[in-house]
Amino acid sequence: MRIGSVVFSGRSGEDYRFEVWPMETRFKPAAAVYFVTKREVQGGTFNRAAHEHMYLGHTPDISGPLGSAAQIAWFNASGANCVCVYAAESERRRAAIKKDLEDADIHYCPSIL
Repeated sequence: MRIGSVVFSGRSGEDYRFEVWPMETRFKPAAAVYFVTKREVQGGTFNRAAHEHMYLGHTPDISGPLGSAAQIAWFNASGANCVCVYAAESERRRAAIKKDLEDADIHYCPSIL
């Protein structure tokens, strides 16, 4: 079940709205840019969450593994609990989005539950 969404801003100034899913989600085949994050809910008037970035990747098929066995073990040991997904069919577009986000300090707007 989708948790919410979060907006990450690239160096170009473009904003990308990612859908936030629990780490154990089984995705249908789709091309996407994705972040593996450690999500922590912050108190306040609105339920907001902050995402600690652990890994940024892109794939032609998000239904496959999100990394090597060693990477997945590290995600689990480090408390990764979310996958943030941005659908993008074109490999060129996925690579450009990934680079734009890598070139930024990856500023984001907290997600609202």
